[in-house]
Amino acid sequence: IALVVASAVATVTTALWRRSVLNERRAEAQKLVAQAQVRLQDYPTAAVAYTTASLELADTEEARLLALNALWQGPTAFVVNDDPTYGAWFSPGGSWLVQSHSGAVPSLAVISRSGLQRPVDHPTGLGSDTVRVQFGGSRDIFVSQGPDGDRQRIALWSAPEARLLASAHPVEDPDGRVPVGIGADGEQTRALIATLSGDLVSVEALYPDGRHQRLGTLRMTAPEGQARGVCVPWASAEWVGLVDGNEVSVVRVGDDGLSDPLLLGRHEGDLFPFCDPDPLGRYLVTVTRSCGIKLWDATGEQPPTTVSGLPGSRFRSSFASRDGSHFWLVAYPPEETDSDVWVWAVDELTLRLRRRFDRVTLGTVASIDSVGLQLAMPGPAPAHRLWSLAAPAAAEPIVLRSGPESLIGWPTFSTDGRWLTTYGWSGLKLWSLARPYPAVIRPDVTGMVGIVKFGPGGRFLAATADRSVLLFPLDGPVPPAGHTVFEIERDGRLWDFDVAPDGESFAAASPRGEVWIGRDDGRPPRRLPGAVASFLAFSPDGRFLALNPSFQVEDEPNQAYSIWDVANGEEVAVLRLPGAELRYGASFTSDGRLIVGTSRGVVAWDLDTGEYEILVDLDVGSVFASEDGRRLLVTEAGPDIRQDPAGSPVFFDLEAGTATTLSSHGLGVFGMALDSHGEVAVTTDKHGVIRVGRVTGEEPHLLLGHEGEIMNVAFDPQGRWIASSGQDNTIRLWPMPDLSSPPLHTLPREELITKLRTLTNLRLVRDREASTGWSLTHDPFPGWDEVPTW
Repeated sequence: IALVVASAVATVTTALWRRSVLNERRAEAQKLVAQAQVRLQDYPTAAVAYTTASLELADTEEARLLALNALWQGPTAFVVNDDPTYGAWFSPGGSWLVQSHSGAVPSLAVISRSGLQRPVDHPTGLGSDTVRVQFGGSRDIFVSQGPDGDRQRIALWSAPEARLLASAHPVEDPDGRVPVGIGADGEQTRALIATLSGDLVSVEALYPDGRHQRLGTLRMTAPEGQARGVCVPWASAEWVGLVDGNEVSVVRVGDDGLSDPLLLGRHEGDLFPFCDPDPLGRYLVTVTRSCGIKLWDATGEQPPTTVSGLPGSRFRSSFASRDGSHFWLVAYPPEETDSDVWVWAVDELTLRLRRRFDRVTLGTVASIDSVGLQLAMPGPAPAHRLWSLAAPAAAEPIVLRSGPESLIGWPTFSTDGRWLTTYGWSGLKLWSLARPYPAVIRPDVTGMVGIVKFGPGGRFLAATADRSVLLFPLDGPVPPAGHTVFEIERDGRLWDFDVAPDGESFAAASPRGEVWIGRDDGRPPRRLPGAVASFLAFSPDGRFLALNPSFQVEDEPNQAYSIWDVANGEEVAVLRLPGAELRYGASFTSDGRLIVGTSRGVVAWDLDTGEYEILVDLDVGSVFASEDGRRLLVTEAGPDIRQDPAGSPVFFDLEAGTATTLSSHGLGVFGMALDSHGEVAVTTDKHGVIRVGRVTGEEPHLLLGHEGEIMNVAFDPQGRWIASSGQDNTIRLWPMPDLSSPPLHTLPREELITKLRTLTNLRLVRDREASTGWSLTHDPFPGWDEVPTW
């Protein structure tokens, strides 16, 4: 008996101990979630590390959702090392990354694609603390240049061997300007060095075999005080560009010396004393202080392309992209401290404006990914910013936050556009750019954003914001800027609006129930006299509008839709369903029927005959129909239909005669939509969660980022995007999730932890000396051969 009792006591004790341990782990996991919530604001990648550690202690839904929320903030970071960094440059083939350290001794690190890091010392005699690096156009050879006290020291390196090949100190003048290029003259790789000292230009070459050759000198003729500049195409090293007063010339550089200067022409005005070369040697650019631009054909065979000056703007800086496909200019607008940034595409030696960014803080330098059409800039400290040129022009940049940082540098893209480097005194980081992120638009209005709808074929996204209808083009690789289609002169925000099937006309319902029709032609909208509506919809041919007064008629049940002829402004029919109250909204099917939710069910009206058919017998809260009207998404009315969504949506396939309750979308669905084929459902709730999943009821993907209630959602007709508008006064354009893969937050615990650990090398580890008992560190850098995504 004693043994039995002892065994029982031991079993109970063990169970209590295990329960105690589990409770302690859950409590500690909860604390990590709270700390992750804090890091979400300044370092989302760190929040991923915190939630990963929390999940390792205890599997909670809160940690899973917080990890997903952190991932939706933007790309995640990989720490390469913690060394204070001045710059980082990828080789043309993407196999090597060279890091320039900031410190008392100038040094570099050559980093391989696999993550191997090999330090080398830049040769110097003066103790320069920073080094600049350039790769050429093809081979994995790079040149380094000390930019401070010893900035004339040039060195040529082999990246695969991390070995110094040659070095030179071309001139003694510490104030001289020394542009350097690295390219090939035939089969011979060389660094081309052009030094401007006073009015004398010296041209020299440095070769991998150690040879240092003086190729010739040139003398500027412009009087002192006028523009004098020199440039070298740094990925080809075939010529030297000269700005001599207002004259622009090119000097070809051969093995044995210099050609005579080829005068390209004059650039009149107060010319800035420099020239921007195309890295590949096809053109060079000169700019006046008032931002007048000339792009010159380096062969002199074509006349220059000219961009007029920007009135009142002061030139600040300009750059050609790594492949020469883009050119951008930074300028101060009148009486502003922030900058404006213009980005042009260079097409056959002409400039085509692609994007303008207004009032960019610290917009001094930028980097362009010509493959993925992305632009990155440093600042404001401690963050960097990343724009997608393929997003609407009004979209905000993604802010890359990585905690406190006192100094940040120029971000650079890998040649394939899949990685971005950022750096500063805290070290060097790489950010994975493998997946798209939502474009966030924050309209400059005092009221709220409301309805979002796509135009025909997904050509544009239209939205209401306060009293205005806004349009954001989505066509082409770089959409043009958005604009206001029209604005009504009434207080309050628009109740509803719709886009005509041709995409040319728009209808809107004002706060007073007035109906306005406008076109995207700059003219003011016209009112439809006598028409009253809170909700409206265009017919498939655009001839008619279905209007529902809803809240505009007091003390009367909402029992009728009126049909109006848009062209002549006349009411042509009234559709009534005796004994039934109409619900929110309506939509036309492709065959012209009007689908409406009512207290008696989902009703389809034939406009020609006035007859109706009850498709679903249910007290409807809201309904959304596919284009052909054969598939419906329906919610049942709750006790307070205007404020309290009730239950989960039900998907009805009228052809198959089936009904599927989408319980995976939750019990508080507030808004919903179907894709054009009626195969994918998107729903929203009051807590800012968007759910996207197949109508067969599998677990939906979650789109997280809105703060507060989501006002409206819409599907892109081409299936690329989901648009949403929120109480946080943002419009978001989300990439369509990959529905063939399980949602990240639903993965089994160990699989989820493994996936999260592939997205960053940041780790949270126990630390007895830390106040929280944990500290943030990182695993060895894994390299950039594999681009992780989720």
